[in-house]
Amino acid sequence: MNHKIANFLLMVLLVFLGLYVMVSSIGGGGNEIGRLSIYFCLILFLIGSMSPKLGLYALLLLAGYSDMVKRFMVLGSSVSQLDVMYVLAMAPCVLGGAVSHVLIQRISKRQMTKGDFIRFGFASISLLGVAVSAILSGGGLGSLRVIADYGVFTFLVFILPIVFPSRELLLGYIKVALYIFIPVALYGIWQRLFGLADFEMDYLMTGLSRETRQLGQIGLRPFSTLNAASSLTIVMAACAMLTIPLRKLRMLNLIEGIGLFLIFTTACIMTFTRTGWVCLALFPIAVVALRYKGITILAYLVAFGVFIGVVLSADWFLNNLQGWQADISGEGDYGRSTQAFRVTTLYDRFLGFSNMKNPSNWAPFGVETGLITSAEYRYDDPTFSHDQVSRFLFKYGYVPSGIILIIGLVSAFAFHTKLLNQSWSRRKISTFFTGAVFSLFVSILAGTYIFQFPANIFLWMIVCAVIQSMDKDDLIGGGDV
Repeated sequence: MNHKIANFLLMVLLVFLGLYVMVSSIGGGGNEIGRLSIYFCLILFLIGSMSPKLGLYALLLLAGYSDMVKRFMVLGSSVSQLDVMYVLAMAPCVLGGAVSHVLIQRISKRQMTKGDFIRFGFASISLLGVAVSAILSGGGLGSLRVIADYGVFTFLVFILPIVFPSRELLLGYIKVALYIFIPVALYGIWQRLFGLADFEMDYLMTGLSRETRQLGQIGLRPFSTLNAASSLTIVMAACAMLTIPLRKLRMLNLIEGIGLFLIFTTACIMTFTRTGWVCLALFPIAVVALRYKGITILAYLVAFGVFIGVVLSADWFLNNLQGWQADISGEGDYGRSTQAFRVTTLYDRFLGFSNMKNPSNWAPFGVETGLITSAEYRYDDPTFSHDQVSRFLFKYGYVPSGIILIIGLVSAFAFHTKLLNQSWSRRKISTFFTGAVFSLFVSILAGTYIFQFPANIFLWMIVCAVIQSMDKDDLIGGGDV
């Protein structure tokens, strides 16, 4: 009865708030969509705090389409960075409301399990780490965006297993996510074939989008309704990979499974961004390797050997990239061909690997990075890096890096031991989700895209599916939320 009264009061409150929003949007200065977003932040927080499940479904819509809302702002009055922040704040607000509800309820009813505490601790430490790093970097308003994009959404690891406690419920949520992102995939394909709409080009011209950097390129990579082509390729790769276990578990019928896989794979390919291609290519290899102890050990050894080999031979690659580009594109082209076939774009990665061989970059607690901020002269920076491995080493030092490596190795050993002790039928399903996580993590060699909204939504969903698949009872701490 109390639950029904609360829902009724929420509905009345939202109606009055909606009327107030309409009236206030008619007058006043600033961008209309920006002003509306302020009120929607409050509305979405209330929705999440009253109905976490509804809030989590709203989060999927915001993950797929909030960046498109930003672009529509150019149809109104002047657009500022603050207006963009208001739009981007909607997703963290709805998740914040949902997490607050679940946390208060679990604590008040003394229902917090050991797993809940571990996941909440992981999310809190991650958020704290991102916040400290962002604040120390002195990014101003940009720091808030970094905290929201990279830190807040780790709390999905805490809340998803509680709101969707069984395998069927969690995979049902993931299935809804796939269907919500079908238009994202189709619009990405459309952009590749027919280009951007006029209002999208107008938004790029404002300089408020990171994709403004593409304006000087010959082949513009599609980013659909998301914030960047790099995000689109990773999200599409994740969606394509998820269709496989959902089909195996009969959450999708044959036509759905094949259709969704083809749509997402095509969209991933059409981005002409290699990161997603690599993730998709590594997925079946990771799935097979994770199923057998011997192959798992071999895979780790090969991966380690390849990484060391790339670091040691980085200078050789740097000296030959331009020549290879000329052979691929034609003499004198030097990188003006389509983005996917520009091997010279690998220069930044290999330069970071090459700088790892510099002894002065191996300090206990890091060296001063970013000494050269000019893009034109960034290659003169001895601490320049484009991948997260070398960047973390340079910025924080080998002591924190070593601690994280040791924790990672111990955790990996415990995880693989538990995985290999599963029954064969269960292990086959677990390795699909685990293989997807491993494949997506490879993208850190290209940047932090996998940890950035909205790609991190899919990362943490898949991580929760892994956690759930490793649980003996298919139940990981649910409750009435």
